[in-house]
Amino acid sequence: MHRPKSSSTPTEPSILALVVTELVTNAARHAYPNGTRGPIRVRLGRVDGNVARISVRDEGLGVAPDFEVTKGHGFGMRLVKALAQQTHGQFRIERHARGTEFILDIPINA
Repeated sequence: MHRPKSSSTPTEPSILALVVTELVTNAARHAYPNGTRGPIRVRLGRVDGNVARISVRDEGLGVAPDFEVTKGHGFGMRLVKALAQQTHGQFRIERHARGTEFILDIPINA
């Protein structure tokens, strides 16, 4: 019986699940400290025919003014950046009047 070789590289859906899980966990932990609560929104959509977008947004405290995605902060952000690279995606943050939005744009095959 022939069995397919197992890959040590996660599949794209599992990478995306890890990214979403990490970003939601970070939002829950950092956006709403000291037991405060608020919404965390996860969106998935197509930007155009060749790009999918995953967005995780909160309405919490927001990130520090000197926070940059490109710098190595905690383990979670380093993990998300590495996973974004695996999908050849672009990862960025947008600061809003209330909260922060983490966005990952991923090229897809139409």
